[in-house]
Amino acid sequence: LESAVEAGAGQQSALAPDVRAAYDRAKGAVNAYAQVRAAAAQGNSVQALERFAALAAFLPKPTDPDDLRGKAATGIEGKAEKLVQAGQYAEAVAALAPVQRTWPARPGLKDRAALYEKYRQNEAKQERILADLPNLERHKKPWDGLQMLNGVEPTPHLAAQFREARGRLEDLLARLDKNPPTLVLRDGFVLNYARGT
Repeated sequence: LESAVEAGAGQQSALAPDVRAAYDRAKGAVNAYAQVRAAAAQGNSVQALERFAALAAFLPKPTDPDDLRGKAATGIEGKAEKLVQAGQYAEAVAALAPVQRTWPARPGLKDRAALYEKYRQNEAKQERILADLPNLERHKKPWDGLQMLNGVEPTPHLAAQFREARGRLEDLLARLDKNPPTLVLRDGFVLNYARGT
């Protein structure tokens, strides 16, 4: 298209009306992709995605020879992933909004957004579990604590705390189980009882 637009420059008046319409459409597509390139060169990922979405007005299925849209989306997803690692799940969901708005069919985007939303919803519950565990450790109830941890898929920034808590509880349980309880009757204890006593 770039070559065709360049070749036809200055000759629009000599073109037939239908050819002129196709030329104008091709010129619009070339200009739109040039704007995508400019935004990508400036490192503006959101603008690059928006400009690529505008390109679809000229070409229903535009190609992306330089993969500028993919690189822009990857950059935004990388920033969202950093927010996830910092435990800022609501911000991570919001960071994905430009990709969702301009490229809703991007492979893996729906799963990623759903996962971040799940993290956001589970955060408070998992923090409560972590807050309850020290009390169980003090009361020597590691089994109860381990049961609370069963089936919990920790959010990324809480994963290390869950690993440490599980390790402490397993260690406490092993120490408590090392010497099983024994029953010892005192000397002279009467072992005869009446039926039903």
